[in-house]
Order: sequence, then structure tokens, then C-alpha cells
Amino acid sequence: MEDDSFRQESPVNTSKEAFFFPEFDLNKFSSCKSFLDCFDQQCLEYQKDEQWKKQNIPRYLTGVYLKFWYENHLFEKSYEESKELLMTVFDATKQEDIRKFHKLKLNDTKELISFFTEKLSLGRN
Repeated sequence: MEDDSFRQESPVNTSKEAFFFPEFDLNKFSSCKSFLDCFDQQCLEYQKDEQWKKQNIPRYLTGVYLKFWYENHLFEKSYEESKELLMTVFDATKQEDIRKFHKLKLNDTKELISFFTEKLSLGRN
């Protein structure tokens, strides 16, 4: 269960067309970048400006992403700055884990348990 205790009320959408977008979930999106790219595309289709994106993106963030948003005061930054920070922090970490996962090799059968333990932990990230 994700901790959404940092979630705050966002401004109500007063436009005539309802804006539908799923919350960020790694089961639906492959990365933070793919989520934000889809969000931007949806905003473009619904003619939402940068100010609207900045005010409403927290409605769609969950867990550590939402926590990061509030702990780092991203609401004080422009949407583009916030987007870049989210992608830099979360996607860089994920890519590093993927790189480590692929590079991890079994060198000695004595290390079998530790090899699979580390491989499993990297695969979960």
C-alpha cells in the first residue's frame, strides 16, 4: 500500500470537458518519463496550459513520487523544472538498477545464494 499522506486537494477542474488520466503506476507506465510524456500529451489534447499542469500533476502522482514532490517543494517550481527533476531522480535510479541487473554475473558457485539474492533485489526495483 502506498503512502499518500502527502496528497493535498488540488484545484477543481472547471473546464467543460472532463480530464481523465490514471494515477502514476509502474504497472501502467514503464517509467516516470513515459508517465509525464503521456500526461503532457493528454494536456495538449485537452488544451491545458503549464499553470494547469503545475497545479494538477500532484493529483496523479502516488507514493514516493508524491512524497518527493512535496518534500522538495516542486509546487514552487515551474512544471518543466519539476518534470525534469522527477525524471532525473527516478528514471536515472531505475536505469542504474537495470544496468546493474544486466551486468551481474555469477563468478563462483560458492556465491550462488548471494548472486540470486542481489539479482532478485535489483529485479524488484
